[in-house]
Amino acid sequence: MDVGTRIRAERKARKWSQEELARRAGVPLNRVQRIEGGTVKDPHLSTLAQIADGLDMSVVELLEAPGVPLAEAPPDISEGERREELERLGELLLDMRDQLEKDANSYRAAANAYDLETIAARAHLELRAATQLVENEVGPSEASAAVSVYEALRRMDELVADLVEVARSSREAEQRRSRLQLIQGQRAAG
Repeated sequence: MDVGTRIRAERKARKWSQEELARRAGVPLNRVQRIEGGTVKDPHLSTLAQIADGLDMSVVELLEAPGVPLAEAPPDISEGERREELERLGELLLDMRDQLEKDANSYRAAANAYDLETIAARAHLELRAATQLVENEVGPSEASAAVSVYEALRRMDELVADLVEVARSSREAEQRRSRLQLIQGQRAAG
């Protein structure tokens, strides 16, 4: 399910018009229309974050979709070549995870909940893409040969879970600080 279809489904589940979602999300109506209509296939993460906020959900929740069934490996390559392919895939996934972790560490250092949520959403998308790739590439009969691939996916999954938790905690801390500042401002004024 593409992101526009997912947003439309969430909006319709709430019995909202596109105008209502645009108002709640604080985005222009034509942007909602273009995303839902498929004209914009890869909206900016800041737009997704606004729409997710308007729907009262996280970007990760908005982007979650059912998995893809496993496929059999192509029979036209040798077992040795296939093992080499799987090892390269495992290395690629570990490189992806390392890059995401570097990005996440820089956002953690900035302690910015919005940026953390953005990187968590990106990591979630990367994990979904990697998982789908593995499910399409690795057949059930090759599971033992793909241990490094599954280990890389497990490590990416742990990173995503950590990022989501850190982003949630940071957002909650920012909300507490905002409430405290509001209370202090009211006390000073009163």
